[in-house]
Amino acid sequence: MASTNLKLVAGALLVASLVVPLLYQRRTIHELRERVRQLENQIGFTAPGPERRPHDAGTRSEAAQASVPQAATADSALLRPTWHQVESPDYRQYIANMRILEVPEETIRDIVLADVEKLYDSRKKEVLKGTVRDEFWKPGGMGSYIDAKRLETLRELASEKQAVIKELLGLDMDQSDFQTQNSGLDREIENSWSFVSEEKRAMIKELTMQQRRRPFENTSNWSRDYEEALARVLSPDEKDEEELRRSGAAARLREQLRDFEPTEAEFRALFKLVKEFGGNMARFHPPGEWEKVWEQDKTIFANERFRERLASVLDEQRLSEFNKKLRTSPPRE
Repeated sequence: MASTNLKLVAGALLVASLVVPLLYQRRTIHELRERVRQLENQIGFTAPGPERRPHDAGTRSEAAQASVPQAATADSALLRPTWHQVESPDYRQYIANMRILEVPEETIRDIVLADVEKLYDSRKKEVLKGTVRDEFWKPGGMGSYIDAKRLETLRELASEKQAVIKELLGLDMDQSDFQTQNSGLDREIENSWSFVSEEKRAMIKELTMQQRRRPFENTSNWSRDYEEALARVLSPDEKDEEELRRSGAAARLREQLRDFEPTEAEFRALFKLVKEFGGNMARFHPPGEWEKVWEQDKTIFANERFRERLASVLDEQRLSEFNKKLRTSPPRE
């Protein structure tokens, strides 16, 4: 066991020695400009002009003076470093430069951790590509599935990330949560909105966050406001697709057709009929309303015109199966 632990520690250190340079390489001048610009505003240093360089620079060369940031003191107040002197493609040097400037350790930590998070979130997304299930016509058909190989890769990335943070900042930050799938709202957006662009998913995420901050006083008003906000983001076709996948009518239809096991084409056709005949699209209902909504669906299924249209959607065999396997009572927990 001790030998195994030593191997794991050695492996983590080796990974850190390999990954940290990769992390350095991923820094971009644009990102550094933005961060150091923020630091300039926070700390109050400005770019020096050539006429403001002090005369007692000693024997240090001009090149050396330009490459090393100087701490701001009462005697050197006229010499202020620029972002060119602070930034470095080497994170360790970049951290050292900020410490020379007496940048607060908390600020240094936040900058480095933000970069590490960004890098490893990007790598995690690559691992999780293609794991989102999008069989919206099946009960439980939307979500994510991670096989054992991908899960092992996430464990390895978690160990790498922890080793990198330890080397750069001396912090031992547990990364076991990194091994899990994207959680919370990020996961919900990814799983439920795979049919829209990444840009619109970001808009929907922000809209959802704003909506969830509102006091939840009235279910109907909250639902109405949210749906109206969504409608302003989505195109008409996207709105139709959203109802097909996420509406209350779609959720009930998946359960009602559980035993029937429809194909995607059959589900789309049946949902279109239910919607045409007044199916309730609302996704939220007050307590006690669930059974009433199912009764409304039952009335739609029994409607004579609905039955006639149904015969044009399903062939004789599938129509017979539909009649036998349709569930008309809500599931009991």
